[in-house]
Amino acid sequence: TNSSARTVVLVPGWSGPRSGPAEILVALADRLAEAGWNAVRVDMPARGDSDGALMENGLDEMISATKAAATGALWANGANAADVHVIGICSGGNVALGVAPLLSANSKVVAISTFPFQRSRSKEMDKRRRWKNLKNYAAKAFRPSTWARLLRGEINVDRVKKNLNASDAKVAGARNLKDSARDIEAELSKWKGKALFVWGGGDEEAPPSRTHFEKLHADGM
Repeated sequence: TNSSARTVVLVPGWSGPRSGPAEILVALADRLAEAGWNAVRVDMPARGDSDGALMENGLDEMISATKAAATGALWANGANAADVHVIGICSGGNVALGVAPLLSANSKVVAISTFPFQRSRSKEMDKRRRWKNLKNYAAKAFRPSTWARLLRGEINVDRVKKNLNASDAKVAGARNLKDSARDIEAELSKWKGKALFVWGGGDEEAPPSRTHFEKLHADGM
C-alpha cells in the first residue's frame, strides 16, 4: 500500500465477491488504484476465500469484518494516514452504513443499490422485490446456459424459492441474518459523516429506498 494515499474499503453484496454486481467493485478498485488510492476489497465471512458457515454469518459479522479491514488499512498506512472510506453494493451498502458510526466522523460512505435495513422494510418493498426477482428468473429460464447449470447442480434452488418469496422476515426460533442487533438507523441519525447513495434508474426498489433514506437525512442523518 501507499502510506501517503487515501484508503477505501470495498464491500460486496450478500452473495459475496464472485458473482453478479460484485464485478462493479472490481472495476472501481482498478480505477481507484489508478487514481492513487489504496483500494481494499474484502471477502466477507463465509464468502469468497473467507472461512465460516454461511448460516452463522450475517449483517453484524459482515460489519465487524469490514471494521477490522478498515482498522487494518489505517494501521498499514501509518498513524498520519487519512481516514478510511467505505463503498458497498447492495447488502454491502448496509454493511458500509453499519460500520460508518464505528469509524471517524471524517469517514465517508458510498452506498450503491442499497435498500432500507430489515426492520424498516415495508410490505410494498417486499412486493417490489418479489416482482423484480420474478422477472429476472423468467428471463433466465429461457437461456440454455441456465438449464445446463441446473443439471450440473450449480443453482441453489432453495435460494431461488426464497428470492421469489422476497421476504427475509424472521422465522420463529431462527435468526434473521440480514437484520442487526443494533439500531443502525438510530446511530446514523447521530453520525456526522457524509454518505452518497446511488441507484439504477431501472430498479423497481430504488424509488421507495430513496424516499426512505431521504427521510432519514431530513431527520438528522
